[in-house]
Amino acid sequence: MAPLEISPGKSFSVLDLGPASPANLDFFLGRGARLTVADFTPSRGETLSDLVRAEPGTHFDLVLAWDFLNYLKRDRLGLLLRSLEPYFRPGTTIHALIATGREMSASPRRYRIEDAETLLCEGPKERVVPSPRYVEQDLLKCMPGLIVEHRFQLRNGMLEYLFSYRTRLRVAYSAAMGDAPRSRSGSGPGLRPAPSR
Repeated sequence: MAPLEISPGKSFSVLDLGPASPANLDFFLGRGARLTVADFTPSRGETLSDLVRAEPGTHFDLVLAWDFLNYLKRDRLGLLLRSLEPYFRPGTTIHALIATGREMSASPRRYRIEDAETLLCEGPKERVVPSPRYVEQDLLKCMPGLIVEHRFQLRNGMLEYLFSYRTRLRVAYSAAMGDAPRSRSGSGPGLRPAPSR
């Protein structure tokens, strides 16, 4: 996906569902974006409305869900989308990593953007639990406001998705990344998770 120009003075806002990371903050601030960190924990049963303290009328152009969707039951996938919807506008992009193997880490991993092409999975390896192994139809049925803009199978068993909210405008992710990272196939963006250390 080719990079898109951002008009001078255009605001761009990112919501990170994971814990705060100085590297991620630096990455987006360096591109002129505003980053809000929700530190969402799926097991606590909270909604994003409980976590995001944004000014009325705030909208996010990019949501970093990474592997959080794997830890939600089907009924809660829809609840997550409904709690996020007030902060969406047409074209809002959600970047998610969906587990395709039989097992996954017992809790969401921490991710750190190393550069425009590499996403590192940090922290020690934990015990594993069965993966829900969501397929695309499951995700779209539970979150009907979304469409799939991009999917790419990663070597670590994750399927990388870019979902777009109610429109096929492919703008949010390119605008945030600036220089539009590409996957090995050369098509589409790809913050590639590096092998765990």
